[in-house]
Amino acid sequence: MKQLVVGKKTPFMIDLSLLIPLGLFFVWGDLFLFLTAFFFSLLHEGAHLFAARALGYTPACIRVNMFGEVLQLKQARIWPEHQILIFLAGPCLNLTAAFLCFLFQDMFDSETGFPGEGVLFQGLWRFFSSSSMDFSPCQEVLLVNLLLAFFNLLPFFPLDGGKVVGVYLSYYLGEKKGSEATVFLGKIFSICNFLLGLYLVQYNVLNGLVSALGLSLFASCRREEKRRLYLDVQRARGKGEYGEWYG
Repeated sequence: MKQLVVGKKTPFMIDLSLLIPLGLFFVWGDLFLFLTAFFFSLLHEGAHLFAARALGYTPACIRVNMFGEVLQLKQARIWPEHQILIFLAGPCLNLTAAFLCFLFQDMFDSETGFPGEGVLFQGLWRFFSSSSMDFSPCQEVLLVNLLLAFFNLLPFFPLDGGKVVGVYLSYYLGEKKGSEATVFLGKIFSICNFLLGLYLVQYNVLNGLVSALGLSLFASCRREEKRRLYLDVQRARGKGEYGEWYG
């Protein structure tokens, strides 16, 4: 798939596959929901970028595709404590945005009010089914950020939560075994994600994107295996190369 490169200092490499969900949501779904999710996923990645720079690391690029963004750093070796801080920066931003929406929702939604503690589950049902539940713009932002935080904190690679688990597994099992275990769990999760999408497509045609996400996650696991192997070879030769990925 072709890419559009934007910027020089930290270039954004935008995969044109992004146009696929954009078109699908425009025709069959909620375009505002998609654009809101895309905007806050960019802020999510920006939080990774800010944390990495604050800790003294140099970004190589940010890759943007139909399922989100990935920050790539130039350093091949990153302290485990720093990895955890960078991994958690994105979900923390989404949780902060959701909390602010919760605090100020009366200011923006004085007429509609707030649906209460079930907003996350109502939003999930609305997204995965063909239901037409009405949410105000502020509630949409709250929902999007809760979903982004919740999904990214799941303990499966290549999600942020899975990468944090990988840091701890590498500490207790050794880097090689820890990485292998992390990627294996990520593959299992991606397969389950693919099968879930096949089941949910009966409720909403857009749920086919869930299966496509599963395929993308599986491909990320395969790329991580190859990247780890490449880094092992480079280290054996005493060379460095691009380091960790933060999604």
